[in-house]
Amino acid sequence: MSVEPPVRLEPLQLLHAPAVQALVSDPAIAATSNIPAPYPPDGAAAFIRDVLAKRAAGTDFAFAVLAGETLAGACGLHAVGGRPRSAELGYWIGRPYWGRGYATAAARLAVAFAFRELELDELRSSCLVRNPASRTVLERAGFRQTGVGGNPDPKWGPEDRFVLFCLTRADWEAARAFPDHFSGHAADYAAHRPGYPPELFARVAALPGTRRLAWDAGTGSGQAAVGLAAHFERVIATDASPEQLAHAAPHPRVEYRVARAEGGGLADGSVDLVTAAQALHWFRFDDFYAEARRVLAPGGAIAVWTYNLARVDPAVDRVIDRLAYELVVEHWPPERRWVDDEYQTIPFPFAEIVMAPLAQEERWDRERLLRYMATWSACQRYRKATGRDPLDLIRDDLAAAWGPEPVRTLRWPVFLRAGRLPGIQRDS
Repeated sequence: MSVEPPVRLEPLQLLHAPAVQALVSDPAIAATSNIPAPYPPDGAAAFIRDVLAKRAAGTDFAFAVLAGETLAGACGLHAVGGRPRSAELGYWIGRPYWGRGYATAAARLAVAFAFRELELDELRSSCLVRNPASRTVLERAGFRQTGVGGNPDPKWGPEDRFVLFCLTRADWEAARAFPDHFSGHAADYAAHRPGYPPELFARVAALPGTRRLAWDAGTGSGQAAVGLAAHFERVIATDASPEQLAHAAPHPRVEYRVARAEGGGLADGSVDLVTAAQALHWFRFDDFYAEARRVLAPGGAIAVWTYNLARVDPAVDRVIDRLAYELVVEHWPPERRWVDDEYQTIPFPFAEIVMAPLAQEERWDRERLLRYMATWSACQRYRKATGRDPLDLIRDDLAAAWGPEPVRTLRWPVFLRAGRLPGIQRDS
């Protein structure tokens, strides 16, 4: 799992020169960046003096990348200006800190500074074609590939090819503007939501012709992503909420990225299976489906599913239904109607594959059920609007209906829809 460490940026100062000098003197840093090799003995101090002058002029903003109090690298916005207002994002991380998420964390912070503080319109960046790790950093930060070209720095020759990237302010803002009903209680969501039956993942994994890469959109805290990882070589799991991903379940074959479902940042034709678990109803359907079509490989498939209220027995069910459909009914977001319709009326423009019914069963005590219902978007919105906990209105009735058994079986029918692109058949 790609979990970002606590990283912060501070303006690069001369006091950082010794640490910078030590890290960039490593030839491995120069191999994929514009940094010269061998690095001059006074290179760091000279570089920092230059960027301090450019910061004063408003054309460059260079930052130390700090993990705690340790300098792990540097990043910056260069050539700020023009119309539309733009800049070039650059970064490097010292070799002792590779593979720990520092570059991604720093890039996101620099992007936020560019659009919030400098009010830029767009950012550019690039990386060597032979540097896939840097490409991943830029994709995780929201950049989209725009082409392949050269680099004007005299260090590079015509044989050195660079992947070119761009991120516009509009795309960055769109990625942050989403119906967020769960970030404020992300830890509770991860801890108290039900899982999914293993059979579900076996069935959807059987849909595509190959099982190299699955994309789980709107992954939340990763319940579906981890289930898919048992069947695919890789799973990329995206969510627009960093808070949700901070509580995502780790798995060596799952890579978590902050991204909206409508723009996951994956390559064309690279995905064998697209999934959305308990999430499709929050998406902009047309945009998400266009993205799914773009990323699906020939023979690929898409599967989306949801579950509604837990079922226990008629007495307990009546209490659950009273909470959902009487006490907090006015506080459900409008998108909830697709769940109540069991996804049967939700738009699904694919060649549909009939899937047999499924259900998830778990053994819970009564308090676990209450904690789960507290994560409902309607309960959260009720609490915010009224200052009261709606669960207080049903605790006694639930206790009476529950009976003496400490643990009961809860059942969630799973409503699954699956399909392929029209005219695309599974490879045999």
